[in-house]
Amino acid sequence: SHINMAYSLMTEVLPQWDNGLRQGPWGLHLEDYACGTFAGQFALVLAASRTIESFEPYRKLSVYSDDSSAAMWNMGLDFWKDFRREIGAVPADGKDYPNLDSIRGSAQILETKKPKILPATVWLTVFHAAYPGTYHDALHSGVNKLLPQKNPDLILTTAHPGSSSNMYEPPSATFEPVADKVPGHPMVLSGKFTKTTAWRRRLFNQFIQPRQASLPTKQLQMARNLLTILPTEWNPDNFRYVYSVYRRR
Repeated sequence: SHINMAYSLMTEVLPQWDNGLRQGPWGLHLEDYACGTFAGQFALVLAASRTIESFEPYRKLSVYSDDSSAAMWNMGLDFWKDFRREIGAVPADGKDYPNLDSIRGSAQILETKKPKILPATVWLTVFHAAYPGTYHDALHSGVNKLLPQKNPDLILTTAHPGSSSNMYEPPSATFEPVADKVPGHPMVLSGKFTKTTAWRRRLFNQFIQPRQASLPTKQLQMARNLLTILPTEWNPDNFRYVYSVYRRR
């Protein structure tokens, strides 16, 4: 759902805020804070390839994905490697994957190393990093420390509706809201994800089930919800998210 939220928002934002980046020497650089399993990286590549249908392709795309959890980051890297292998192996017959060539093109030009010098145009993304409780303060503190270093032109955030009150909000003296906690459009991706469902259940059986007697009730219930009870099919009309977009004053 994180990739789906980020991708859905990026498909809305890219055409509106491109500002000639496609033909610039650096294109667009994304700083993905609390990246988890690389939602921002996937979203950028998929959204950039999707907009090729109506706009010229980017000459340059770059992203730096950062997360305090090494386990989440490594999982995202594994997902990305699998994704690159899969789009390279699937025949581009134009029938089942009509946008495969543009996805390959966007993935090919993407740079993922931390740039020594930031390009002129930077977007900061904080996708689904809002949770209840004290994490609200840690989130704001962490992102605020980055602002002088990254100097982003846009800040994009997403959250589930129940966590919208804890979404990151930048200092009003520096950034102004373009869209503030707006209900998102229906999510772009849909369909049955049999491999993802099977993978989630394997995780539960391998790591959670043998330890469920010793796990706190709340943790066990969360793991059960995330790994075994979630829907096995995405229906965009049945899922909503909240997003905010801020631009530098």
